[in-house]
Amino acid sequence: MFISWMINVGLMVSILFTVVDCTCNNLPLTNGNWWDSRVNKAITINTGTVTDGWGFSINSQQFDTFSCTISDDSRWVFRSDNTIELLFGANYYAFYCLQYTYLTDNSYMYYVQSDIEQFNGERVYLVDTSSANNNSVEAYCSPDNGRSGPDIREYHVFVKENTQNSVHQNQYFPDPLLGVFSYTVNDGSNTFCGAESVWDGCYDTSNSIDRTTVILNYTQCSTTLMGAVGGKLYNVANVTESGSTYYVILINADGVDPIFTCLAVSQSGNTRYISTNPGGCAWNQTSTSRTGNADSVLITMTAYETCLFTTTTSTTTTTTTTPAPTTTGVTLEADTKASENSDGSNTGVIVGVVLSLLLLIAIIVIAFLLYQKYFKKRKAHIQHMTLKDQGPDIKRPLPPDSDFTLSAYRQPSDKTTDGDGNFETLSPSDQMREAFGNDEPLPQKPLPPVSSIWQRSPSLMTTAIHPSHEHQEDPLRRNLTPLPTQPRPPTSSALRSRALPPIERWEI
Repeated sequence: MFISWMINVGLMVSILFTVVDCTCNNLPLTNGNWWDSRVNKAITINTGTVTDGWGFSINSQQFDTFSCTISDDSRWVFRSDNTIELLFGANYYAFYCLQYTYLTDNSYMYYVQSDIEQFNGERVYLVDTSSANNNSVEAYCSPDNGRSGPDIREYHVFVKENTQNSVHQNQYFPDPLLGVFSYTVNDGSNTFCGAESVWDGCYDTSNSIDRTTVILNYTQCSTTLMGAVGGKLYNVANVTESGSTYYVILINADGVDPIFTCLAVSQSGNTRYISTNPGGCAWNQTSTSRTGNADSVLITMTAYETCLFTTTTSTTTTTTTTPAPTTTGVTLEADTKASENSDGSNTGVIVGVVLSLLLLIAIIVIAFLLYQKYFKKRKAHIQHMTLKDQGPDIKRPLPPDSDFTLSAYRQPSDKTTDGDGNFETLSPSDQMREAFGNDEPLPQKPLPPVSSIWQRSPSLMTTAIHPSHEHQEDPLRRNLTPLPTQPRPPTSSALRSRALPPIERWEI
């Protein structure tokens, strides 16, 4: 029962430490500036609070800062630090639920799991103050007001400021962008570039296979594309919709506005169709139409060569046998790192298990010490009392020259012999008992009858009062102290002839 109780305690401790992290301690967005594709600029984070970059207004009332309040292994919930007055004088908080995926140590992708709010047309959740104290992540991450949540193309990314040169490592382009292309650009009014332009999605500046970087040759076409003044952009993440349209977010290698650009890409034969959108991908973006952003353009590309991860033939016959990572959704490296991050975010579970084991060990040690101090001492005390109650079993010591064993210590020390010279082992009294039987009383010397008048001679009286010491050495009588020997009266004939003095008569 004691072991069962300890196991139950350990389970309760484990459950206690595996509950939802209500303090957002596992937020990996460290203090400082992070580029956010949703607002397409830097935001500032200080101990779990977005102090700059997310503010917005409704009816001339401003939400400024947002703090992470609750989280789980894959979601963060940010709540506005202030409220504004909306319907019927009620005050409302603004919530952002971000479902995130690890990409690299300096980059994450995420979806805003909220409905599109009618007051501002953005994905945000407005909750009146009377309902804003729920500690469940699900309460703020389940779009349920009749308008669907985000689809696969509506993702965004965080990139730690000034780490753009490292976040593209192993974040490979999808197949339609793995090649070297000519391209034309249409901004809705004009068309730029043409057959001599070069879009390189295979090689880096050292002419080594890269597959994560776009290099634009402004010598062939001088029009700046996607704000990349230096002509270089890196892949941050990409997802696939229904296997036909790919949504890729690029980051400007110059680290200047626009920081991010989303590409919607599709392929038909040797031709690629692309639409761009500054920042993250638009909820209704397609590869053949410009988005509502004024800086959105359409790009049409024709491949000079390709550098797919499987052996293929292109117009210039470039082949490779490099194993291909998955290009559906987040790339293989991102999926692996996401798994690692999920393991890291399970710190609360690990800590709970470790603490429960430590508590279990402590309980066992305390129980052992209590047993040693009280129960074992009490057991020894009980054994001591039992021995005391039984009393000592002390046997009579044997003479130094005795040949008897302990089992024979009651035998007489003076051995007698029978008529044949053999030693007898029985004492006289025992011999008497053996002769007459155990049930018969031993013979006794008859005593003279008691008369009312004592007329005895001195010798007779002496004999009667002091019987013979025939059996004084009998072991049964050896503890009795004999009476002192009395002098015998004179037995001469003269005395016997002399008349005795009269004895007074006693009436009984």
